[in-house]
Amino acid sequence: MKAMDRRLRRLERRLAPAVECKASLELYARMEAGRRRLGLPPVSPEQRAERSAELRGMSIHEILHAGRQRVADGLTGHREYSNLAIKARLDKARLD
Repeated sequence: MKAMDRRLRRLERRLAPAVECKASLELYARMEAGRRRLGLPPVSPEQRAERSAELRGMSIHEILHAGRQRVADGLTGHREYSNLAIKARLDKARLD
C-alpha cells in the first residue's frame, strides 16, 4: 500500500498545475509589456495554462524545437503577425 501511495503522490505532483513563483509572475508581466509594445492582444490565463500543459514533460531541446517549428509554420499565435511584421514593429519601437 505504501508503494502505491508514493506512486500516486508522484503522479499528483507531476500532473498538478505548477505553482507560480515570483520570478514566473515577473516574467509574465515582462512578456505582457512586450506584447503591448507590439500591439498584440494579451494572453488569457486559460491560454497560458493550456500552453504550460503542452510544455510539461518536454525537455528544453523539445520545447525549443517546437517553438522554432511553430515560427517556421507561421503559427505565432495570430496570422496577421508574421515574423516580418513583428520584426518591423520591433524596429519601429527601437527608433521611438
